[in-house]
Amino acid sequence: MIDAIAECGSGYIAPSYEDLRSTHLEKAKGEVHENFSKRLSDRWKETWVTILSDGRSKSLLIMLSVASSKGTHLLKSLDISPHIDDVYYLFELLDSVVEEIGVENVVQVITDHLSSFVDVGGLLLKKYPSLFWSPCASYCIEKMLEDISELEWISNVLEEARTVTRYIYNNS
Repeated sequence: MIDAIAECGSGYIAPSYEDLRSTHLEKAKGEVHENFSKRLSDRWKETWVTILSDGRSKSLLIMLSVASSKGTHLLKSLDISPHIDDVYYLFELLDSVVEEIGVENVVQVITDHLSSFVDVGGLLLKKYPSLFWSPCASYCIEKMLEDISELEWISNVLEEARTVTRYIYNNS
């Protein structure tokens, strides 16, 4: 980098902090995003994709991503706080992503576990019978493990494991 700056000569005026964090950063971000998304989207036709709707319940932020065997691409993130129970708003949001990707390129849609997303999944399946919809598997697994941990013999083992862990952390 220093060599590149030295090649510019003594009259070179460096961009300001404001230019670097706004204009130049946005330009570089756009170039990277365009090249990466173009490369991935060209391959979607041959590999097909999964649309991921990852919600963060505390902030009600939803991140819409496209995943394929060639990589994952974040399309957008939105604050859906005012619309969390509006099934038709959420449907339109996911429907627009399916349309953007191309229904012929989409195999499945994975959403949050909230009841409004279950209804959205039903609407998507009605409009696009070729799609497969499922709720977030990690949530389902977490709920199954909670149920399993309530079994008496497993809860005893877990409590003993917690006791051993507390002892190890509290005694160097």
